[in-house]
Amino acid sequence: MESLPPELNLQIVSILDGDAPSVKNFTGEPSVEKWAHCKHQPLKALSLASRSWRTAVFPVLFRNIRLDLDCVWPDSLVSKDPQKIFHAEDFIAFLSNPALRNWTTSLFVCARDTTDSVIETPSDGFWETILPLMPRLQRISILASPEAIGHLIDIEIVMYDAWAFDMPLQAIMLEQAAGSGYDETKDLPDSRRFPSAMWRNGVLDPRKWTKLSVNEASSLKAYGTYEYFHKHPPSISRGLKDYFRVAPDFQTLTHITFVAIFPLPSVVGRFLARFSKLRLALHSLSVQLAPLPASRLLEDPERVGTAQLGDCWLELGESYRFLGEVITKQAARKGSRFRVFTSLDWGHYELFQEELSDSLSEQFAEYEWKTAGDGVWTRPDEIDSEAEYYSDTTDVAFDISDSEDPAMDAFGDD
Repeated sequence: MESLPPELNLQIVSILDGDAPSVKNFTGEPSVEKWAHCKHQPLKALSLASRSWRTAVFPVLFRNIRLDLDCVWPDSLVSKDPQKIFHAEDFIAFLSNPALRNWTTSLFVCARDTTDSVIETPSDGFWETILPLMPRLQRISILASPEAIGHLIDIEIVMYDAWAFDMPLQAIMLEQAAGSGYDETKDLPDSRRFPSAMWRNGVLDPRKWTKLSVNEASSLKAYGTYEYFHKHPPSISRGLKDYFRVAPDFQTLTHITFVAIFPLPSVVGRFLARFSKLRLALHSLSVQLAPLPASRLLEDPERVGTAQLGDCWLELGESYRFLGEVITKQAARKGSRFRVFTSLDWGHYELFQEELSDSLSEQFAEYEWKTAGDGVWTRPDEIDSEAEYYSDTTDVAFDISDSEDPAMDAFGDD
């Protein structure tokens, strides 16, 4: 093995290399065990084989790193004392190594048992301390309770119906192209519409994010409660609504992935409405609204509880019908760049497949979208030259009332 040419060594490393568990498992139910740990670590084992293999593996060995807040936050990760801003000395020392910092492109932050500690501790200084140590960072993923995520990225998570939902963990992932960074000279928007406090965290700032993925976990438990359709789950996308009102600062965002397990149709509608301001930039949307079959969630009596699964599938069909209607209208609006929709549920459940196909195919066919594979529809560019666009003076596709939600103000075109 030592006599192999370096090019062949690199080829072997590329074959063994792969995405971090938090990326590979993002469409599954949020889980620290599955997202934060990897049973097989071939690159790590290979790096221990010899010095030459260590050299070949090193550039990718520390590409994906994890910060476990369960280990550092109880010791006051953040403090108001400027001399004690960040107490994860080992993590900072690790990133401060010049040989490592230039190879790190992905950060995964997770917290399972520290929600109270996280939300009771000021987050000022947290991101400002660690992000400058990763100049080539392309992806940030956060897995924690909804309330803890809200605190970490400085958004409001409404929790008054949280008791009705089984959502101990949710996740958000932001990605940007290689070479992108933070523009410190960028002018901040009008503080009357966008409070300056929302800019302090360093994550949802004017970075050139191109992809946003949100996993809002399972709403299955809520279907077993009285008038479940009036319940409002803890929601990351709901908390993000104020950021995406200021469209000019997020026009680099071209792709959104939304994952949830049996979300209420009203939740899906509001999710679409919150991103209406991005219609001139957004190119594609992927959704997954049913549990992965491998999770066997629907076979667990304790998780299903008193929920009527028939109601769950009916509401899922309604959500997809609404998606088809809204997406086609959004794409038909003047200046829209929306071109691709993907259902990640396609082919997973045979009994639901026909309804899923009917819910989407008819809507897309009406607007001349084409199928581009299983669960993928595309809008041909040539349609734009012939299309009769909706007027931009009225947000036809996103006219969704929020009158039933007193905790939330309007989120359409205002």
